[in-house]
Formats: sequence, C-alpha cells, structure tokens
Amino acid sequence: MACRRRIFLTLFVSSFSLLLLPNNSLQMHHYTLFGGTPRFREQVKSRNDYQMLDCLPQSPRFLTFAYMYGGRWSVRNMLSAAKLMYSSLAQAHKCLPCVYIYTNVQEIKEELSIMKTTMNSSTNFIVTLKSPKIIPKRGYNKWRSLSRYKLDIFLKHIQQGERLVWTDVDTLVLTDLTPAMERNISWGVGWENGITGLTGGKRLHVYSRVKVEPSNQIQGDLWTLNLQGIKDVLLLEKEQVENNIAKPVYDLQGYFSILMSNGWPNFHLIQHLMPDYSFGFQCSGFKHPNKETFKPKVINGELICPDSDGIGLGSKVGAMSFTAHSFKKMILRDPVNFSAVSDEDSRQWLKAWFYP
Repeated sequence: MACRRRIFLTLFVSSFSLLLLPNNSLQMHHYTLFGGTPRFREQVKSRNDYQMLDCLPQSPRFLTFAYMYGGRWSVRNMLSAAKLMYSSLAQAHKCLPCVYIYTNVQEIKEELSIMKTTMNSSTNFIVTLKSPKIIPKRGYNKWRSLSRYKLDIFLKHIQQGERLVWTDVDTLVLTDLTPAMERNISWGVGWENGITGLTGGKRLHVYSRVKVEPSNQIQGDLWTLNLQGIKDVLLLEKEQVENNIAKPVYDLQGYFSILMSNGWPNFHLIQHLMPDYSFGFQCSGFKHPNKETFKPKVINGELICPDSDGIGLGSKVGAMSFTAHSFKKMILRDPVNFSAVSDEDSRQWLKAWFYP
C-alpha cells in the first residue's frame, strides 16, 4: 500500500467568505507556497475539529517497527508510544507524514488504522503485518535480523523513488527534518559528536575489532541511507563474513560507527547538517534518561537540551531519544501531564506541544 497523496485544490478565499464563517470558529489560516501550489491549512479551536493536511510528496517519509518481542513492550504501551511518536512528527512538520510501520500483531495493525493523534487529527500509517519468523536471518539472531531487515525495506523504497527516515517508536522528533533531506545523502545521530567531538577514556567503544571514538559513534534511533550508503553497509557486512569477523554488538548502528571510523565519506551527522539542534540522549547528558538525568529546559519559549559537556552541540531540541524502559517510565506513565519530567516549564511545553 502506498502513502496517501495530497489532492491539491486552488482556494480563493475572499473577505466576504470569511464573514460567512460561524463566530469564533476560525482560529488561523496559513497560506504558504510550495512549488507554485497554494497550500491551505485550517485549525479550529475545537480539538474535535483539529485538521491537518497530508504532507507534500517531497516531505520526509518515515519507517519504524512495532514488533512485540523480548517482553520490552505491552500492546498498550506500544500503541501509546506510536501515538506520541506520530503526533510529534505531525506537529514538527505541520502536516500528516507518511509512516511505514511493521508489526507482528494483528491488534496493533487494526488499532493503528483508526488511530488519532493527541491533537485528535487523523494519522497516515501504512501498516505491514509480518512475522519475524519469515524474515531472512543472514547469520543474525531473531532480534538483530529484524534490524538488518531495515536495509531491505530502505532499498525497496529507494527503488520506488522514495526516501525514508528511520525513527525508533520511542523517539520524539520535535523539528522539521526536511532541511536534512534536501540533499540525497546518508546521515545519523552522533552519540556525543559536536564540532570537535570527544576522544578517549571510558567513552571509547570497540565494534568488531575496530576502536570507535565517541565522535564516530552513531545511534540507531534516527537515520537515513541513500543507495550508496546501503551498498557501503552491505560491502562491510560481506567483508566481515569473508574474514570471519564477529558482527558488531549494536547491529546497524555498529556498522555505521565502523564506517565512520574508517573515514566513510558518504555518511554525515545530523548535528552538522542542523547545527542549531540537539538530538539523541543530549537532554540526559548522553546517559539513559530518568528523572534525575533528563533535564530539558525552556528558554525564550524554546525547549532546549543544554550542551552540558561544552562540545559545540546545538541546544534547540531536534529530537529526544529514549530506551523502551525509560520511555515507559518518563513519558508513557503520564502521557498527558508528563509528571515524570522534573522541570515544570518543560512539562508545560510538552503539554502544549501534544495537546494544543
């Protein structure tokens, strides 16, 4: 099934027609121009009537998994996470993005087909029901073979002329990622990479015999690959098999990190493409988020994650990452008031973002 395509209508709105609207029914009109096509979006004060249009064809499309495996998620928590993840994408891009989502649970597929956002607008999920048992293993265990399967999905969509962004279901994107997709390049989130990056000490990791500095460590929560990027990963995978080298611990992000350490010219860091913004675990000081470590702030109306290590990172929140455990503890335990977030201003900001 393909993403919904927006139907364009040229709208002529006169001052006389606005007078015909019911009193106080119109909150705002947005008129912007995309490729010569007028775009119109109307939001009304009643949350029951909150409207958004499907995103334009050139807008980013997203991929995520909602697999029930290993006991990390309940069906209820998975659906709640998907709702918040999608709602944040819609708010960030001011439209309803196409999100391809794969699951092995019929109930999840059915619920996603009728799901509303936290703003009570519709969603644009394209759901595929697929059992992990029929996904090629390629020498991986069941969990890592799921991660490896992302490459197959990306390749299929690239061959169809689409570009995808992978986002974990427990990642909240809070800004429009279109600027990072304007060039046909591969990118990911650097764990602690700033203008200079961090080196040495306990932060050094070893992936498949390769020492990887923090400046080259890539997270798996938010990334995209172009065709050359996929070919590079497949070539590294082939070389490791031929040389009997153990696969990296952290599946695809391990491959990304090794390639970065080897001077991979085809991969970029989103922190460099969008230098004013923070990504990944920055709000929790690059540790797993909990009530003590998760410390966003609000300054001049902007939600920020401070550059606490002073390594040249942007602070406006581009995306916030969690683990399944921390997302349930920090966000899903109270997805309306966000009471687990210690900073009062940040709680109010999140409430206004998800429930305008």
